[in-house]
Amino acid sequence: MKSNLRVLGFIIILALTALACAAPNVSSLLNPMPSDDFSSDSSGWGTGTDSSSSVEYANDGLQMIVYTPFYVTWSTQSLETFENVHIEVSVKNESTDPEALYGIVCNELGSTESFYYVGISPGWLLCLHQIRCCTG
Repeated sequence: MKSNLRVLGFIIILALTALACAAPNVSSLLNPMPSDDFSSDSSGWGTGTDSSSSVEYANDGLQMIVYTPFYVTWSTQSLETFENVHIEVSVKNESTDPEALYGIVCNELGSTESFYYVGISPGWLLCLHQIRCCTG
């Protein structure tokens, strides 16, 4: 009987230890990454239009139009930093240019000259770039 209690006690301690090691990060549960369906123009994404491009809320989405060939435009929601993330996006590319790319910018370091970019074209051309620029 005593042996059975020891084994049961050992199993309970082992199970609790395993649960403690596998416990999720409470901070990530309380502060999940932002999610946006772009149905409201008050969600905080940057907008604006000039002679080179337009970024505006339209048709329940964040619409980006490029007027100048080979021009790159983007929008950001906040200055908050995220690490070790999983990113999912749904894109509707209405461009007639088969080489028009759309994608995601990651690890942007406070300038437009240092970041990672992954893009894809309507013809499934995949583009991976690491842009680095150092001053000094």
